[in-house]
Amino acid sequence: MNQGVKHDKGKRQWWYLQGVSNEVGEVIDVLEYGDTKYPANDGCNWKRVENPRKRYTSALFRHIMAWMQGEKYDPETGKHHLAHAITNCLFLMWFENNSNSKQT
Repeated sequence: MNQGVKHDKGKRQWWYLQGVSNEVGEVIDVLEYGDTKYPANDGCNWKRVENPRKRYTSALFRHIMAWMQGEKYDPETGKHHLAHAITNCLFLMWFENNSNSKQT
């Protein structure tokens, strides 16, 4: 039997996420909660926040500090504080990578 061919060298190997699929899912839950609380047609109200760098950095550290003080879950959403922290890191990274976006 001949061996099949798949040209995927150098492409992202998304299967690495299989071990953390529940955790990635919780980050998606945080994003969905945010879209429900702050609705936008494209689901990206977070891109339009004024002073995003300051505000998302503050939110990131609020969640990290709550987690470090022993609070595992955010009382408002019921989701892990680290899922919120990851979400804020993703937002900050997006602004960093999209330098034409407002960053104050």
